[in-house]
Amino acid sequence: MAFSAATWWLLERSLGAQYGSKPPQYVLIFGAFGSAVLGVVYTPAWTALQRRGRRLCDDMFPLRELKEQAEILSEITDRQKLEQALGLDRGILADLQGGVVILAPLLASAVGTGLCISVHPGPRDPAKS
Repeated sequence: MAFSAATWWLLERSLGAQYGSKPPQYVLIFGAFGSAVLGVVYTPAWTALQRRGRRLCDDMFPLRELKEQAEILSEITDRQKLEQALGLDRGILADLQGGVVILAPLLASAVGTGLCISVHPGPRDPAKS
C-alpha cells in the first residue's frame, strides 16, 4: 500500500497527473521506483552478509598461524570452498545479474510504455496534416 502511494506521489510530481488518470508513463515510474527501493534495501543487506561471511571464513580458517606449505594449501582450499558456498566469490553485480528477475518490473514497464506510446501516439493536430 505504501509502495503504491509513493508511486502515485512520484507520478503526480513528475507528470502533473491527477490521481485516477494513469498515463502510459505510470508503468515506467512504478517499475523504476520498485527497482530503486529494491536496490536501496538489497545493497546494505548484501554488504552485511558479505562482511559476516568473510569474518566466518577468517574465524574458521585462520591463515596467519600456519607455517608449513602443505598445511597452508589445505587451509586455502577449504577456505575457498566455504567462500564459494557462501557466495563470497561473487560481487553485487553478479548477484543482481543472477537475479535479473528483480529488474523485470522496470524492463517490462519500459517495453510497455514504448508499446503504449507507439500504439497511441496521442492526439494529432489537424492543422499540421
